[in-house]
Amino acid sequence: MERAKYEIWVDTPIKKVSREELAQMTMFHGHKAVCYAEQEGKKMLINFLLNTEDRILENGTYLLRRAATEVVFAEVEEYKKMIIYDHFKGTDSYTDDAKGIPVYETTFPIAVLRYPSKIVEKVAEAIIKQETKTKEKAAELGRDFGGGT
Repeated sequence: MERAKYEIWVDTPIKKVSREELAQMTMFHGHKAVCYAEQEGKKMLINFLLNTEDRILENGTYLLRRAATEVVFAEVEEYKKMIIYDHFKGTDSYTDDAKGIPVYETTFPIAVLRYPSKIVEKVAEAIIKQETKTKEKAAELGRDFGGGT
């Protein structure tokens, strides 16, 4: 008999945004970090809300459900350690070294975390799945209107 069950669910739609929008959402949610993931050659920064529910089922199995909601991501060229976002100026720097970057009251450092996580991996998989579906639909529409092969 299964004594514990663990489920991860990723809400849709997932929204592709600019790095500035990602920084704004990170601030809005009160987070101090975003996650970095690589999936099928795509490198991205990800932010989401994480909701957790746990309970014991009638058969005695402990159920833990985790749901990633309000998922946004921004594509990047490579991993760097932080985003320095200045809300007043509307500027961001994606960097490994914050030395020399002026810091004001409206400047927010956001850590970029790169570590193995089942949840981040599932979110990255969902992003790739959604991007693939979008490309397939676009190709299909192109064929329907005489633009594809």
